[in-house]
Amino acid sequence: MALTTPRVADSRLVDAFIADCVAEVRANAQQDPLKARLLIEPRAREALSREGFAFDVLRSRLSEAACSTASRLELATYSYLMNALPKAASIVGIDCVLANSPSEDIVRWDAIDAWIQIGQPKSLAIEEARRTAVEFGTQRRFLSPPEVARILRETPPSRVIEATIITDDGDKI
Repeated sequence: MALTTPRVADSRLVDAFIADCVAEVRANAQQDPLKARLLIEPRAREALSREGFAFDVLRSRLSEAACSTASRLELATYSYLMNALPKAASIVGIDCVLANSPSEDIVRWDAIDAWIQIGQPKSLAIEEARRTAVEFGTQRRFLSPPEVARILRETPPSRVIEATIITDDGDKI
């Protein structure tokens, strides 16, 4: 019987976790990134609660996967996992999601939200996403809560789609 070192065991668990998430998305998401996100949310919550989960290995694997050629649904999976599990996010992986997903939608938004959570300086890809943002869903991620509140106050209710922001103090605006 071969002995398995903890690092190898961790790598296998992480690889199985990612493969399970991607398989679920491929089988059931019907090309819908939002549906993909909802399908893997319970798995992400479970991983976050596991004591000793190898987030460093997951961070490395997600970066590698996001930087390789991945389908749109796979990118949605990696982007969501980085956002839901900030310990698994890296600026390299986030930049790769942004580079491989030009649409301003939930895939990019999850990547930008992950970047905000990990508190890294703006990379060239993050700055490019900010500079070229057209959709309010993208633009608001680069604004301070007071700026968002001002815009929402000035926008007729019929034009507001995304309206709830939670400040650092826990206040909803």
